[in-house]
Amino acid sequence: MERERKKRARAVKVAITDTVMVIALVAVVILLTFIAMGYNINKDGEVGQQGIAQIHSMPSGASITIDGNTIIPRTNASRMMEPGEHYVELTRDNYDSWGKTIQIEPGVVYKMDYPRLFLQNREVENVREYSEGLEFFEPAPNHDSILYATKGSTEWNWLDIRGDDAIDKKLDMSGQLSGLTIDDVEWNLNNDKVLVKTHNAENKTEWILVYVKDLELDVNLTKQFDTDFDDVQFANGGGERLYVTENGNLREIVTGDKVISQVMASSVKDYAFEGDTLMYLTVDNKVMMYREGEKDLEITQFDTPQNVKIALSEYLSKKYVSFVVDNKLYVYKGEYPNDERTLNDMDLIFESDLDITPTKFEVDGAGEFLIARDGSKLSVFDAELSKLHQYTLEGEQMFFLDLYLIGTIHDGNLIVCDFDNTNRRELTKATGQAIITKNNKWLYYLAVDDAGKANINREQILD
Repeated sequence: MERERKKRARAVKVAITDTVMVIALVAVVILLTFIAMGYNINKDGEVGQQGIAQIHSMPSGASITIDGNTIIPRTNASRMMEPGEHYVELTRDNYDSWGKTIQIEPGVVYKMDYPRLFLQNREVENVREYSEGLEFFEPAPNHDSILYATKGSTEWNWLDIRGDDAIDKKLDMSGQLSGLTIDDVEWNLNNDKVLVKTHNAENKTEWILVYVKDLELDVNLTKQFDTDFDDVQFANGGGERLYVTENGNLREIVTGDKVISQVMASSVKDYAFEGDTLMYLTVDNKVMMYREGEKDLEITQFDTPQNVKIALSEYLSKKYVSFVVDNKLYVYKGEYPNDERTLNDMDLIFESDLDITPTKFEVDGAGEFLIARDGSKLSVFDAELSKLHQYTLEGEQMFFLDLYLIGTIHDGNLIVCDFDNTNRRELTKATGQAIITKNNKWLYYLAVDDAGKANINREQILD
């Protein structure tokens, strides 16, 4: 009997011990889970959730200072931070510094993928020099080459800037450009074709599609289709399709087959596209959505006197429909409208007055940024944070040196800043567009001296 009692007592003790251990283990798991989610006890003894800052830089290995306190990790690193404003500064020997005030939200990851530090004490290296100046200077979207030509020349130069040695390939354009003056040059996203807008002696516009890797495939679109196009744009990254307009009629050209479609839409004064979805604006300010094989869908209409600009974009697999109406920006997020969904089924994630009534409205930064411009005044909407940045960037030119760094030329200087106008720096003397190579080692730019001599220069920005 005594033996059975002791046995039962031992079993009870074991059960209690196991229960306590299980409870302790569950408590530890819950505690670790809450810590992993950023919860902690602050200095006031209250439980709160932290945010996370993912801090990257180019180059990596930069020292990180937060609110004046240098922390041990170097970039690239992640850091738990209390909600609120924090000043983050990055420094590295022989480089300039980078700093910015960021807003940390509870439970939110703040991604800083874009900080760039420039090597100091850089030397200017002259890559090419021309006494007659340049007709155009157009870096490729993938940052591995530059297309340019000297004034009045029908010989183009395709400069390979992938390695430490810049290598030229000559392109004989005499057959395509004889008697024509170049107005504009635009690359496709695959970096193997360019659209060239020109005019002849009678000031008539001619559009030429140039296959930079095989000039025998070049097409004078104006002559091929015997049509005076008002506008021509690449409809996809490969350049297999083009959208063209003439007298308000919108059509599509299949470049390989050299065929033009019937009129897709009429009375068109602006259009935008993303993937296979096309959105266009009519002269009476109707906004229409078009997909091949489907009936055109009216998604909204604005008052006729209003100045309307439109954009379609995609960022992180999310779709955006955006409008600027006079000086007001509307940004919708969600699935594009169709026969079953209207514009109101999308989320209106941003609505705000702008400081400007823009003359240009475009998408850049791999779809992250909506940029409204009026001369040197910019309104930049960041889709990542649903935040608007408005500022003036002196100089009429504006271009991206990478996905986040905006450049302009002002008083003969190359001025750069991050997309939100932070970290504004004067980099070097320049008079034309600049580009950072794909390997992030070189900064290439155009500099024309007082005598009109054109220099393609470069500087090493990464050791």
